[in-house]
Amino acid sequence: METAIRYNYFLYCRKSNGNEKDASPSIDAQYKELVAYAEKQNLNIVGVFKEIQSAFEIGRPKFAEMIERVKDGDANGILTWEISRLSRNMQDVALIDNLLKEKRLLSVLTP
Repeated sequence: METAIRYNYFLYCRKSNGNEKDASPSIDAQYKELVAYAEKQNLNIVGVFKEIQSAFEIGRPKFAEMIERVKDGDANGILTWEISRLSRNMQDVALIDNLLKEKRLLSVLTP
């Protein structure tokens, strides 16, 4: 009998800067939408990461912490408001891609 995979998700919210003219919703708005989506889809959220920082360059502390915790097996999924919230630079894209290839990361969801 095959065992069903249990998905544990990190919720990741990011805004490029504190500027309200930034096109993405506020951190709080992203968080509320993601929590509502997770509840509706019955997703198991095991951690929340929020940061205000551009993703064009590497060096986001919360993103790095989340990636390390995925590598440690604390979660195998990421729920984020929009895929661009995860990365806008090739090094971080490669990190996500490698985690998917290695099957340490099994799911990346957006509402």
